[in-house]
Amino acid sequence: MDKEGLQELLSLFEGLDLEDLPSVGPALQKLEGLLEGTKEEPLRGLLLELKTTLEKAVLEEIPPKRAKGLIQEGLERIRGLLDKEASTPSEEIDKEKALSALDEISFKFLGLDPEDLPQVGEVLKGFEELVGLFKGKGAELLELAKKGLEKMVLEEVDQKEAYGFASSVLQALQRHLMGEPLPEELWQRAQGLGLVELREEQRPEIGPLRDDLSRLQRILLDIGSSYDPGLLRDLKEGLEGIKAPMVQLAPELHAVFEGVEGLVEPWLRSGARPKDSTLELLAEALDLMTGALKALEAGEGLDASLVEGFLRKVQEERQPRRRFFGEALLQEGLVTEEDLKEAFERQKAEPSKRLGEILLEEGKVTLRDILRVLREQKGEEGTIAVEFRDLQKLTDLVGELAVLQAVIRSNPTFLSIADLKFLQEFEQLGRITSDLQKTVMSMRMEPLEPVLLRAKEFAENLARELGKEVQVELEDEGTEVEVEKSGSVYELLTRVLRLLVEESVEIPTERRSKGREEKAKISLKSQRRTSCIQLELSCEGKLPKGEGLKQVAEFCEGLGGDFFYRESQEGPRISIKVPLGLVVVDGLLAKVSGRWYIIPTQSVREVFLPRSEQVVTVTGREEYLRVREELIPFVRLSELSDGGNGKEVSQMQAVIVEAPGKTFALLVDEVLGKQEFVIKALGRALKGIKGVVGGT
Repeated sequence: MDKEGLQELLSLFEGLDLEDLPSVGPALQKLEGLLEGTKEEPLRGLLLELKTTLEKAVLEEIPPKRAKGLIQEGLERIRGLLDKEASTPSEEIDKEKALSALDEISFKFLGLDPEDLPQVGEVLKGFEELVGLFKGKGAELLELAKKGLEKMVLEEVDQKEAYGFASSVLQALQRHLMGEPLPEELWQRAQGLGLVELREEQRPEIGPLRDDLSRLQRILLDIGSSYDPGLLRDLKEGLEGIKAPMVQLAPELHAVFEGVEGLVEPWLRSGARPKDSTLELLAEALDLMTGALKALEAGEGLDASLVEGFLRKVQEERQPRRRFFGEALLQEGLVTEEDLKEAFERQKAEPSKRLGEILLEEGKVTLRDILRVLREQKGEEGTIAVEFRDLQKLTDLVGELAVLQAVIRSNPTFLSIADLKFLQEFEQLGRITSDLQKTVMSMRMEPLEPVLLRAKEFAENLARELGKEVQVELEDEGTEVEVEKSGSVYELLTRVLRLLVEESVEIPTERRSKGREEKAKISLKSQRRTSCIQLELSCEGKLPKGEGLKQVAEFCEGLGGDFFYRESQEGPRISIKVPLGLVVVDGLLAKVSGRWYIIPTQSVREVFLPRSEQVVTVTGREEYLRVREELIPFVRLSELSDGGNGKEVSQMQAVIVEAPGKTFALLVDEVLGKQEFVIKALGRALKGIKGVVGGT
């Protein structure tokens, strides 16, 4: 083991910024050097995992927060290997026998059905035998895992949590026998499950938790009276902050916190105001938590029936059952119970008549009400709830399928196939894949227009509260946004509009004194680019202060977007680009110096073979192509990728592309044709590459 090298590696990772490529480079180089000289396990595996995580973090294939957690976990395990005392298990343990027994119980545990009591009993017996093979902390953890499974059978703890804890204990013990320390995090999880009695000095203080709950209740009141998506995010973060200590004090609250997270997450993604019924459930959850603290102070426990009732309501809120027609009319206050009883009695005598028809004849409801309720019922039947991560996984798999098909299509072996029937069937497979891809991608997208309308309403209401008059003019080109990003886009727009309304727009009297209309106009335009959404905002008014602009720009950059600001005589002009994670585009596949590039067809005007006499040099160095009396500047893509390939213009193909306000030609070695491609946005560390917006 290269101890000095490992210590140097740990030093390189201290304070490492994943977005700072110059500092990431030395860490990667050190990892590669250590891997070359390391053969023993588990150290080699740890180094390899660390290298893979770091590379994925740079490419933003995993979220920064998750990447930091994985890196920190890997570093802790390496530190454990460097600690001699922690790196060798007690000599009293029969290592081979313990490993064999661990492997056997782990295999049984993998196929465990928590509802199969005989099978659970066999696993519990295996845990009991394992306890006798370990000493000290290892035996203590096994006892806790066994206790958790017993409580799971008695339904005293959450099944998923108990199962996950036992699985983590088995994995930790296997690594411990290979020389790693036992993670302290396991004892914290045991406390959260109520498997370890907290000592008095370990118990969280109730006073600060009560203050935190009061603050969260005030946030919830603000959400109900004047909705701002930032408030919902504050509520979520506040709940995450108190979850661990609250669950330590009252383990039964774990399910309540899980239920709250399930309620909040969909509204955070959409950016819309939560339904009143959702807000009522959130209020009930905070009341439950407050009640739990009061019960603890009185030396009592939380009433389990209250938790069960809350969880039932959460389930109904997330997956509401379809309402019957009469029930829907009654719940919406369109009829009374007496009206329904009379209608049902008449229906018995006239079974051919429908309930709505009877109520309409008797003047109890209008035709418009009946049609609206029927339409809502149809909507309830036609939609299902899908976990977003499952949809995201499906999208990624379909994208990989399309890329694999493109790779097969360009394979020399495939190109040599002369079987016409096979080629026809392959083309049919391509059409099916394309349709599947479009369908899946459309499931991830939703119109941006509702977000823009909510942002417009927010700005105009805010202006009225401040005694100002504002009219937001929208211009939308049918732009679509990924479902998971609509909430972030709305929050970004509200921040920008708040800045403009509060700092740029003057009060009516001041505007009159400047010869302007009392009602200020804010223009908001959205359009789709190849791999991003572009938002353009302009306002008639003063220039906002630097600090407010800085905060909005930082928020935009935190979303991976770009923020541009310029001043004009009329007022501020703001341009925002929000990247799309994954898009399908029609593109021309072009080859340059052995590399493949995709040029979006929506930007392509024409493709042709240039002649030497079409080249025109201006001011001695700037080169243009003369195309039908038009001088078009051109760019050799080979010079951008590898410094040039030495070819003359006449030896290449020219692709004329048009962008807003400019036209130019790209010179490539060969254009192979048009095809659909899945384009994935570049990570933050790579998005500055000139001329490239994504990869496939």
